Amino acid sequence: MWSGSRRGETGRDGGAGFQIIQRLGAGSAGTVYLAWHEGLNRRVALKFLSRRDPRAIERFLREGRCLARLNHPNILKIFDMGVFNAHQVAGLGLSRSNADMPYLVLEYVEGVDLDVYLDRHGSIPQSRALKMFREVLEALSHAHSLGVIHRDIKGRNILIDENTALKLADFGLARAFAPEAPFTMPGTIMGSPYSMSPEQARGDDTDHRTDIYSAGTVLFRMLTGRLVFDHAEAAKILQLHIMARPPRVTDLVPTIDPRLFTSGHVQTQIDRENLDPNMASPISVLGVSLMASR
Repeated sequence: MWSGSRRGETGRDGGAGFQIIQRLGAGSAGTVYLAWHEGLNRRVALKFLSRRDPRAIERFLREGRCLARLNHPNILKIFDMGVFNAHQVAGLGLSRSNADMPYLVLEYVEGVDLDVYLDRHGSIPQSRALKMFREVLEALSHAHSLGVIHRDIKGRNILIDENTALKLADFGLARAFAPEAPFTMPGTIMGSPYSMSPEQARGDDTDHRTDIYSAGTVLFRMLTGRLVFDHAEAAKILQLHIMARPPRVTDLVPTIDPRLFTSGHVQTQIDRENLDPNMASPISVLGVSLMASR
């Protein structure tokens, strides 16, 4: 293990094994830097947790462990995880607040996330959108086959590289299918309101159908350029996910092939209650649309 395990070997970086290039961004859970990994001889994304409360730390470590279980070309790769000491953090030129905090060494994707891409381009033509979206479903199918539910599928967590290949990222809310120690308290609402499934909005338990519903909201925006539900208040958006019927894609974009929505496809795409609880593959559930892309 290169990261955070040996002191004084690399000089300028204080023995951490990295050179920080620039900060890529920050969110409520952590900060991500572009870095050069001396051991791997490649650029990586170095993600630090920014909060010290035990639940945040456990969630961060779960993200690393979930990613370590997965190996798929459309899922962001993890190379390492660990903790830097104060000497190493100082050598990297980072704030002392990062000392003794966990970090993840992740694959660096040169590109943008899907939300940024859609902000720039609007909706995506049907054939191209379905080809891109299939990569999301293949990533989810792989994760589900290994018992991992993402629970935060949204455009910001789907990265697009220079060749428009997609990578599913940010497994910070992921959990396993199998019963385990509680990850969130009953009634806790976690995720993005724009793509949140009805059971998430209610604070209920989740399973693989949660990801399928959220993936449907992503496909909706890709095809229409619009959110399934939008409102100035997050609470109202959650209520709409629970109570309202989503608009029909073909009503918003008449040029969309109506065969995509035969056999009740609209309902299976973004109506969690009509999804077969025994069907683990998103590709099977959304197969009608994918057939049209071949």
